[in-house]
Amino acid sequence: RSVSALPQNHPEVSSEELAVIEAGTSVGETAPTPDLIEFLKCGPVWAIIIAHFCNNWSLYVLLSWLPTFVNKGLGVDYASVGWVTMIPHIASFFFLNIAGNIADRLIRSGMDVGRVRKLMQTIGFGGIATALLIVGEVQTAWMAITVMTVGNALGAFVTGARRLPGVECAQVESRKVVDYLLATAHPDGASKARFFLARGARAEAWEVFARTLVEHARLNPVARVRDDPAGRARLFQVDCHVRMPDDSTPCIRTVWELRAGAACPRLVTAYPAA
Repeated sequence: RSVSALPQNHPEVSSEELAVIEAGTSVGETAPTPDLIEFLKCGPVWAIIIAHFCNNWSLYVLLSWLPTFVNKGLGVDYASVGWVTMIPHIASFFFLNIAGNIADRLIRSGMDVGRVRKLMQTIGFGGIATALLIVGEVQTAWMAITVMTVGNALGAFVTGARRLPGVECAQVESRKVVDYLLATAHPDGASKARFFLARGARAEAWEVFARTLVEHARLNPVARVRDDPAGRARLFQVDCHVRMPDDSTPCIRTVWELRAGAACPRLVTAYPAA
């Protein structure tokens, strides 16, 4: 069996991996699947719904309303509207990267990930909301564009702390891939090897598979963060889909370790997710 709902039920997860994955939890700990009513009673679910609505509302208001406002409200001719209204989106592009870098630095400094995420959301939603409140009161096109550019730049902070810190320099050691994840003779890694080999991964081209694992961490949000029992490192769990060398897109789980003071995370394990 290549897939199991829980790591402790997987026949090929080693004791070392299980200790890392389950750090801070009780062995065998499971949570019942909530029914829809219980799910909708959950406060965090409504927080996600409201945050998603607010973020999309401000985005689509900006996309649909700003050109009309600049043209009809502020008198800028249609020939100029296109490039003028691109400025806030260009600012958003740059600040998406800046916000991610700031969030990574805060996490690496030891700040709790939940606190960093709340800080990023506060800056993002507060910035765009303030801009929308102010922009209707300005009298010139360039002032309106300036206000919305600042608002969009701050709004980019809502994406902070969702990705693996330092993913741009994430490290996957060759021995982790060749001697474990793709080693069919390994007593603990055999089923993982069969799973990944069946989807195009090859030991002789281990760098390709390593890049696949890094891409998985780059494209998917962090699902869980916890400190190791000794407090020397922070462990990041990333789920789910990844494009394998054979172009299949299975759901897998990777676990990454970021040691205190380090800039780059290191792969701990990877295995099929349920």
